[in-house]
Amino acid sequence: MKNVECEGLSEGTHLVGDVMEEALRDCLPIARERSTILEELQLEPKSYYLVTIHWAEKTDSMQN
Repeated sequence: MKNVECEGLSEGTHLVGDVMEEALRDCLPIARERSTILEELQLEPKSYYLVTIHWAEKTDSMQN
């Protein structure tokens, strides 16, 4: 909401939830129980970083 306010778009804007946070909260216990990805990739817990980059502005340029 702070970013929305900084852009002058706060009038009529309401924070009603975060779909991604809610999905993560709901699915994380299931993933912890069922996932075998660390074994499949031969990774030790907390020994790696996971990064997702999906904005075209960030990925469409080799320089980026």
